[in-house]
Amino acid sequence: MTLVVVEGGRGPQAVERVHDAVVGALRTWRGGGSPAPLFVVAPGTDPEAIRAEVGLLEVPEGTGLLMRTSGSTTGTGKIVAISWESLTASAKATHEAFGGPGRWAAQLPLEHIAGFQTVARSAINELDALDAGESPQAAARFRPVYFDLSDPRVTRAALTSAAVRTYLSLVPTQLLRVLRTPELLVALREAVFLVGGAGTPEQALARAREAGLDVHTSYGMTETCGGCVYDGRPIGDTKIVLTGNGRISLRSSAVATGYLLPRTPSATVPVSAVASAYEPTDFDPPAPLRTPGTPATHHTKDAGRLVKTPDGNILDVLGRIDDAITTGGLTVMPRLIEESLARAGREAIVVGVPHLEWGEAVAAVVDDTNNPSQSCDITVMRSWVKLDLGPWWAPTYVVGLSEIGGQLPHTASGKVDRRQLRELVSDYLGL
Repeated sequence: MTLVVVEGGRGPQAVERVHDAVVGALRTWRGGGSPAPLFVVAPGTDPEAIRAEVGLLEVPEGTGLLMRTSGSTTGTGKIVAISWESLTASAKATHEAFGGPGRWAAQLPLEHIAGFQTVARSAINELDALDAGESPQAAARFRPVYFDLSDPRVTRAALTSAAVRTYLSLVPTQLLRVLRTPELLVALREAVFLVGGAGTPEQALARAREAGLDVHTSYGMTETCGGCVYDGRPIGDTKIVLTGNGRISLRSSAVATGYLLPRTPSATVPVSAVASAYEPTDFDPPAPLRTPGTPATHHTKDAGRLVKTPDGNILDVLGRIDDAITTGGLTVMPRLIEESLARAGREAIVVGVPHLEWGEAVAAVVDDTNNPSQSCDITVMRSWVKLDLGPWWAPTYVVGLSEIGGQLPHTASGKVDRRQLRELVSDYLGL
């Protein structure tokens, strides 16, 4: 099988490289052809090694893009097959949700879905304009742009020169940097922010909106072409279903085809058998039975709840099911403990660590690198959480970030690597 391996990364050259590959594939697909799938990879990746890996796997018919997940809980990402139909459905739903097409600022690594989609959405807008009869010069206003977000002057110049609205897809740490730079706040007031990749602190969202920024939260993953739930509400034809244990399932035309798994040993195996062997239960229907462009369901590894508001229910994502902490027979979610501590003015990341009697115990990691006093009084923190959530939710351990290396571990896509953090804390505590 022919495979187009494209180097991702960040910066203007990476954006141009991926943009050209996407536009070329989209043109062929829109013209009725079957372009070779694109696989956007991290800088320094050996293309031949990628081709050899994919050559051992079954690539579903109609695949337009291959993308590796971040592997934030397992350490090893899966390769996801995505059709151009699903990518287009995702782009259309996003722009409908925000009131129209624009150009996207590519500030995230392009080998991850959030970064790639900034280029793909821009390319789709550009080709739509050309198909509507606009000149190439006019349609170029939708081309993705990269600018140095740490330089307010460059950022202001990039935004003031735009002929259409600019969308920025960021992770929470980038938003926090913007909030710490008054000049950036002024420069970015005309942009639309989409923040995802990890739970965004409510205080940060409130500060951003008070500063006049148009900020929206995004929930999604590689398996759903990125965000399909904005500000807790589904976009496009997305539907949210919660199972009894709170597991989130998402049904949408933007759901990917499925994971790449080893080829079946025989071409004579019945389709039904191939389907059950080929695909785990994360996708419904499984890849061999999926028609590109039709809705499908992805059963995520996340837990959530629906919260009633005057404007209807919104989805509150509690975190990865794998991140849940089972302590003394009770299951507690780290994000709820983090929010409780934030209400007390304590910023922390919470993980579960081994405990001989309870199975697991709650550990809170506090950033004390700039302010040693932030190492906190564990008695104060425990008392607050006990009153707020109940005794089993209170942290058994509080660890200063300086005690485990001074930096939070992150995945390549910018999320806090809770699996690695759990190991660091456990090693420090001798558990």
